[in-house]
Amino acid sequence: MVMTQEQHICWGAACAHSTSHQLEIRNLSISYGDKLALDNLSMSCNCGHTLALIGPNGAGKSSLINAIVGIIPYQAGEIIWQGKPIKRNEIAYMPQRNEIDWSFPINVRQLVEMGRYPSLGLWKKVSQHDRDIVDKAISSLNLGQLQERQIGELSGGQQQRVFLARALAQEAHILLLDEPFNGLDLPGIQQLSQLLGQLAAEGRLVIASHHDLVSAPTIFEKTLLLKRELIAYGDTRDVLSEENIRLAYGDQPTIPQPS
Repeated sequence: MVMTQEQHICWGAACAHSTSHQLEIRNLSISYGDKLALDNLSMSCNCGHTLALIGPNGAGKSSLINAIVGIIPYQAGEIIWQGKPIKRNEIAYMPQRNEIDWSFPINVRQLVEMGRYPSLGLWKKVSQHDRDIVDKAISSLNLGQLQERQIGELSGGQQQRVFLARALAQEAHILLLDEPFNGLDLPGIQQLSQLLGQLAAEGRLVIASHHDLVSAPTIFEKTLLLKRELIAYGDTRDVLSEENIRLAYGDQPTIPQPS
């Protein structure tokens, strides 16, 4: 069957846009009162990659994520997407698990449906097209048997998959995740790593704050190393050199070295 434009389910950057879809950070500075959180940061990255934000506590990782999402203002610089100021509907955001009220009376399907809200019109009427996209998102992350389950009844790994399904339903090009591996057991970490790689391979840009220097090279292609300013940016194994780690963390023997 040939789908019409209205029936076609578009997975955002999965539609072979990765070479032209570029996120640019230009001379970005963020402050909280007199405290400088991020100073004059510039970088760019195309869709189709996994990017880790790494640095010590207070390095500016969460501030950068919150600025891209639009949660906090920035004092100087620009955040550009495809040559224009970024819009929030281009971004799917997954906060840290401890920031979510898992007792809230909502089931898996209802949470995934929330990904469609930015695309709905004035009257917020859900169309068959929207339902098809939600169905595909749930199916893609193997959540079909869990879709009537209240979100607090899920394991940590399942909860992360639900939020990724919501991101798929939103058809966002950029996925921003704040410490997504926190609290997961080893199988959950392995499964989430594979999912993030799959989402990037389909053409999305996956950006996540991360603290484990040992696992970073196995999960993320690129790394942005911060300490309130840019320390290094590029391929993860190149960025996480002993010299760069020392610049970011100081001479701390407890900081593990990547293999």
